[in-house]
Amino acid sequence: MTFPCRNWLIAALTHKPLPPFPEAMEAIGCLVQCASEEGVTLLLEQALAGHPEFKSIAPDLRQAIEQAARIELLGQLSMLREQQQVFAALLDAGTPFLVMKGGALAHWLYPMPHLRLVTDLDLLLPDRDAAMALEPVLANAGYSMRPMTDDRLAKEHPFHKPGGPYGTFVVDVHWRLFNSQMFQLGFDYDVLKHESMPLPNLPGVYGLGSVHALINACGHRALNLPYTYVHGVQRANCLRWLWDIHLLAGRLDDAQWRTLKHRARDSRVSAILQEALRKVQDELGTVLPAGLLADLDTQARSEEMDMSWFSSWPRYQWGQFLVSDPNWVGRFRW
Repeated sequence: MTFPCRNWLIAALTHKPLPPFPEAMEAIGCLVQCASEEGVTLLLEQALAGHPEFKSIAPDLRQAIEQAARIELLGQLSMLREQQQVFAALLDAGTPFLVMKGGALAHWLYPMPHLRLVTDLDLLLPDRDAAMALEPVLANAGYSMRPMTDDRLAKEHPFHKPGGPYGTFVVDVHWRLFNSQMFQLGFDYDVLKHESMPLPNLPGVYGLGSVHALINACGHRALNLPYTYVHGVQRANCLRWLWDIHLLAGRLDDAQWRTLKHRARDSRVSAILQEALRKVQDELGTVLPAGLLADLDTQARSEEMDMSWFSSWPRYQWGQFLVSDPNWVGRFRW
């Protein structure tokens, strides 16, 4: 049936007036499936509990959401337990690392870790040698290194372990903040570590600081935009990733916004930040500092990167080719 499920979800998450809900029973299944595909089932249950219109929501709908949330909760608790085991293995081995993306955000950006759907664990190591040296540590925890299609260009390596709610626990070990030729300026590990933050209730474990976490969230989304065939929780504009950006934007103070603009300029990623922040402002009502988008747009005009590079896979590859080397001979080696 035709029902704007995503609009209903956004209204629920942002505590705005809920659109009329169809009386047809299949609308309930449509909404529950939509919440799952957007990666916000647990968030939806929590948001509705505090929504001004909670008591007017049909009991059948509330029950269906609560049931779906209970099922997802079991999976997320399994993921969180596995995370802790991986963290313990790395800490015991004395391995320096930072936690990236949802695996870190779940612990400090959300009221409770299970509210942020996590499907894998992303770790950042100081360099490629340190990342490769992690293989025996993760092997002792049951993980095996997966082959890469082109190891020369990769800035990360996946490790898999059977089990978990998705059939496989995945640890992606990075040695750069982004797995792309486009984002290679700045973001040195020492700087990221210096500005990192301890993750609550995880002694010795640190995640990216707020500014770098927002840059990472916007960049990660941009790198997934060319994959237009991807559906569900891994697509670029799924609500779970947009909600990360929305919440992160709400955490930054004036000084951090100034730092963000400077880092974007120095790393030449103003365009991806401007586009992502405008997206969440338009769709989620994210409050941004006055003039921020205009400032980022001005910075972006002097940068090589163009958001059109992310509009399709061929354009993305062309962009990677252009930034791979300052001269044409080096580009063809890429």
